[in-house]
Amino acid sequence: MSDIIQFRRGTAAGATSSNPTLNQGEPGYETDTGKLKIGDGSTAWTSLEYFKADEAWTLTMVTNAEAGAPTGATNEMVVCNCADGNVTVNLPESATCLYKKISVCKYDDSVNTVTINAYAGDIFINGDETLVIQYQYTTVTLMSAEGVWILT
Repeated sequence: MSDIIQFRRGTAAGATSSNPTLNQGEPGYETDTGKLKIGDGSTAWTSLEYFKADEAWTLTMVTNAEAGAPTGATNEMVVCNCADGNVTVNLPESATCLYKKISVCKYDDSVNTVTINAYAGDIFINGDETLVIQYQYTTVTLMSAEGVWILT
């Protein structure tokens, strides 16, 4: 049986009318405009800015304790469902995707985690080689630089 991950979704008019407050990191998708907002846990829909993408973004869903491997060819959003086990996301070499952004989100409320590994030889700006996401809707956005992944 496959898992299904669904974003909160509806028309722009419906979202404006109901004006929900999305949880921190929770995505909301307008089906008629194709626009996306990501909640911060306190701002109502009509006051949230749309997710900005100055260039193409790719969406990847990772489930069932798979390993995700974003390419860095475009900006990427990796949504992880850890309900069936821990998930690992292996980043590409930062020098091969300069100034691209990769966002990783833990979608489920399980006790399992998402581990984000820097490419061998790369580090995160804090000096670590690994980041761990533990909580539902937590989203980490990283930008590549020469040999370093910067938390944005």
